[in-house]
Amino acid sequence: MIRPAGLPKPPINWEDRVFQNSYTRDGVAHRVRRWSVKLQFQRRRRTFSLPAPSRQVAAKQACSLHEVLCNAGWDAAIQAHRALSPPENAHSIAEQRGEWSSETLEYWKARLVCRKYPDPNGSVPDELSVRIEHGASYRFFPLASADSDVAAQRALEIHRELRVHGWKLVLARHRSEFTLAVFWHHNPVVCTYTTLYTLFDSQTLRSVRPPAKTGLSIGLIEPDPSVIPVLHHWIHRQAGVSSVVRFATAAESLLALGNRAIDMLLINRALPDLPATTLLKRLRTIHPKLVSFLYGICEDSDQVFSSISGAPSGYFLQRRQADNLFAPIQAAIGSEAFSPSQISSRIRDYFQSCFDAAPHAKDQTWLNQLTDREQEILNCLSKGYPDKEISHILNISVWTVHNHIKHIYEKLNVHTRTEAVLKALYK
Repeated sequence: MIRPAGLPKPPINWEDRVFQNSYTRDGVAHRVRRWSVKLQFQRRRRTFSLPAPSRQVAAKQACSLHEVLCNAGWDAAIQAHRALSPPENAHSIAEQRGEWSSETLEYWKARLVCRKYPDPNGSVPDELSVRIEHGASYRFFPLASADSDVAAQRALEIHRELRVHGWKLVLARHRSEFTLAVFWHHNPVVCTYTTLYTLFDSQTLRSVRPPAKTGLSIGLIEPDPSVIPVLHHWIHRQAGVSSVVRFATAAESLLALGNRAIDMLLINRALPDLPATTLLKRLRTIHPKLVSFLYGICEDSDQVFSSISGAPSGYFLQRRQADNLFAPIQAAIGSEAFSPSQISSRIRDYFQSCFDAAPHAKDQTWLNQLTDREQEILNCLSKGYPDKEISHILNISVWTVHNHIKHIYEKLNVHTRTEAVLKALYK
């Protein structure tokens, strides 16, 4: 049973929270010897490996990291984690345990994947990608090769460069994957999202339509220069969009809006100088007729879901092609009354039509295939609970949770939590 709202959470049993990770190579599952723990704070979640010889020691380390995280934030927790296993000893520790160091090709070969949504303009069939973590962030990097030896070598080079120079320089030099999600309504949360790739060649990039000669003028408040070219390209190619103007900060946009004819403003949720929700409130007062929406830049589509889990009135996420991200407002583009009230009405009609077109219940035979326990776990996944919390709520081991999730994936024919939850929304 789910704990009633308002009751205090029980003390955390860290021995139950720590776990041994696993990975799959050549179709065979391998258990990593060292312990790990997932920590969540301020809507961010990260897995920390723990250089501990036993579950008890790992539990003490996890508890210590959690205290630092809650008291001093992510940067302090990451520094505390590094202090547990100094970089100069990391390689020897891994060798002693029979594990691969991140400085070896074997380590990166085991992590190569073919992404489900590859770059549609990529020149390499079956291109391999890799997820590389650093600090509290990660990105998927396509590696321009289907050969595992070549791809692993490139992954290792990017990893080394990232450790030395950081994210800013690496993202400026290497093509990477990210997810763009536009949030059309906040309660319930409804959004469309798509997978995009940075550092494309604008001369060879295939697009369904060229920019419109007349139509909407879009303002874009985006602080990250590494994603500006691809955002500019694809927003420009939404049907009915004629121009895109970029602002780096909220302050810059407020100064410029009085002198520019902007029809719609897209605002990154993570602005450096002002909370995006505060900016929206100011805009409604200063420019009440301006249509404005928030958007997010996420590492992958799972992060889109986890960032909005727990919305009081629910949520609806819809994957779209990159050139059709504005589908919810398409019917209003080009009309004379392009106003916030009309747009809101069009968005409601669009998403209601999605539900009307959903398969009937008699076609949802997959729901009957799930056991009662699997349906309980699917319900927990829809609320964004991590495996450890599901284990605690249902009073079962985390390995039992893992097995149930695996069976849910198989029965629903999906590969991620987001896909499973979105399929459940059609039940």
